[in-house]
This record gives sequence, C-alpha cells and structure tokens, in this order.
Amino acid sequence: MTPEKIKILFFDHSPVISGAEYSLLDILQGLNNGPRDCHLLTVKGGQLIRPAGDLGVTIHGISLSDRILSISKHGLQKGPWKFLTVSGEAVKAVISICRLLRREKFDIIYTNSLKSHILGGLAGRAAGVKVIWHVRDIPVHKTPARMIRIFSAFLPDRIIAVSEAASRPFDASKVSIIYNGIDTDKVHKMAAREMPAEIKRILRNSKNCQFIGIVGQIARWKGQDVFLRAVRLLAGKLPRAKFLIIGESLFLEQGFKQELENFVAGNKIQKRVVFTGQLENVYPLMQRLDILVHSSIEPEPFGRVIIEAMALGVPVIAARGGASDEIIRDGDDGLLVSPGAHGQLAGAIERLLADKPLRKRIINNGSIRVRRAFGLKEMLDKISDLIHQMPIE
Repeated sequence: MTPEKIKILFFDHSPVISGAEYSLLDILQGLNNGPRDCHLLTVKGGQLIRPAGDLGVTIHGISLSDRILSISKHGLQKGPWKFLTVSGEAVKAVISICRLLRREKFDIIYTNSLKSHILGGLAGRAAGVKVIWHVRDIPVHKTPARMIRIFSAFLPDRIIAVSEAASRPFDASKVSIIYNGIDTDKVHKMAAREMPAEIKRILRNSKNCQFIGIVGQIARWKGQDVFLRAVRLLAGKLPRAKFLIIGESLFLEQGFKQELENFVAGNKIQKRVVFTGQLENVYPLMQRLDILVHSSIEPEPFGRVIIEAMALGVPVIAARGGASDEIIRDGDDGLLVSPGAHGQLAGAIERLLADKPLRKRIINNGSIRVRRAFGLKEMLDKISDLIHQMPIE
C-alpha cells in the first residue's frame, strides 16, 4: 500500500441485506481500487459478508448482542432512549471498533446505518480518525430528530445524505446530497436471468393477467396494508389483475405480516393476492409488473426500488413525502398519491391501466430520468471526490 492510499473502514451493522446494503455494495465495488483500500466491518454471520468478500473487500466481523440487534431502525427512531437500555453492550462495541481502527491504522470510518452512525462515530472520535455518515434515514419523531442532530454536531466530519429530505435535520455546512445511483445495464442483465420455479408457476397460472406489485421488506411503515386496502377496492373492478407482495418481514415485523395475511383471508381475496417471500433476484419479476406501487406511510429517505422499476420500464405510483417527491415528477415520469390514502391509490392504479398514452409517457420519461439523474458512476464520482477532499493527517 502506497503512503498516499486512503484506508477506509466501512461499517454496516445490519445482519440482513436491504436497499442500504445493496447501495453499499455498489460503493465498495466502485471505490475499492486505485488510491483507496476499502475494508468492511459488519456483524458476524451477516448476509453482507459473502457478497462483499466476492468483491475482494477485506472483512472484519463484530459481535453485537441480540439486545442491540433487536432494536429495529424504526424502533430506534421512535425511541432513541432504547439505546440506553443496552449501554453496556454499546460501550463494548465502541471499544472494539476503536481498537480495530487504531490497530489497522484506518484513516476514515464510513458508517452506513443508524446504529453504525452512533457506534462507529463514537469509536472514530476516540480513535482520532475521520468520520463520514452516509445517512439513509429520516427521523419521524421530534425527540430522535433532536438527538440525532445533537450527535451529528460532533461525531461526523462529513455527512452524505441520500436526498434533500434526508439532509434537513443536519447542519448544511457538513452535508453533501448524493442521490443513490444504480447501474442500469446491470439491472437489465439481472432482469434477463431465469426466474425461480415458484415465480414461473405464478406467471404460468396467470396468463393474460395484469400484475400490480409492491416490492420491499414487509414493514408497517412501508404501507403494505395501504396497498391491500386498495386491492380490496379494485378486486371487483379489475378481474384480470393479480396483486403481488414481493419481499419478506424483517426486523421483528412478523406480526405485521400476519395482520396482512389475515386481512387477505378476511376479505376473501386470497386468489388475487400473492405473497412471494424473499427473492434473491427480484428483477425478473419486477420487470413483468404492469405497475409498481410504493406506498410508504412515512417520508421515504430515498426509495431505490422506485428508480430500479423506472429503469426497467415499469410505471411507478408512489406515496408523496421524502425523496419520492424528488424522484418523481407527478404525471410526467410517475404518479404520486397521498400517503395512507388507499382510495387515491386505487384510483391511480385504475387510471394508469386505462390511460395508454399516460402510461407510455411515464414509462419513456421514467427511463430517461433514471439515466440522467440516478447513474451509478455519478454517485461514485461524488463520493470519491468527497473522500479525497477530506484532510487526512
């Protein structure tokens, strides 16, 4: 390693992979060359280890207690004092990270998740290395917003926010807004791969169907219940439609999934609704959708699935709020509805299926918008520039 090479420890605490982790893998792949030496710190046994290792990234494991891991991102936002209940385990984690930073002589710790911002930020400050937060969340309650703002004043040297909406709690002088980017060619290649047998079965038994789907982890704030209430209104009006819930419950949301299944059974729409579960490669099925719905009931920090669908030529209906308003220009490259308004959502689905000129315009404009505004190279160039502008002692 040459003296000029910057050594960076990326830290993501999540044991499972979701949108934030897919974006991190893109960053690791793009930056782990030339003047950078990228390492990843993640929880032992986590799903990030294998794909990051396949990229040639050096992996460091950390043991986080079940009590720390059981505090979900959303639970932490609603009640940040929950961290106090695991303060002993948190201190141990900070000490462990600090020792790693000093032993391996890292220049920067780059954190990618809410818990890692706090744990990694404290460790970085103690070790005397630069701290970058990549912020992918929007605090939805006043108390956590205030506490995160306080932490942000002294822990990170720089903050990358994935949208203007995600940047608002922080001092503007520290923040760079860098939208998530995707490799559209890679997305299309993934979509061209063979579908799993169970997905083939769904499609084979649904000839001439219209597919309307919601993609992402099953979680209350993601609004799958709003989607299903819209389905109840549409079931009799759209006899050819199948409604797909693509994803699985994570982070202690199994009870919410059971509520969804009970709603489907109680309204006798089992033949119209399909729960696909978690798919390793979601793109072949996403590409077959006639409409992708994104119905979060709280402001969306970004919404990676929105731009992936647009890149695949799938028209999107999204709930207003957060980055959805920054990605979609209503009526031009997508449709926006009020969060939680299942009647509006049902109406937008009907409209988009019936209005072919509108549908064609949204598909064409959406594809163009992703290529122009949400490219992977642009994201990587901006992150690289930010890193190399930081004064490393």
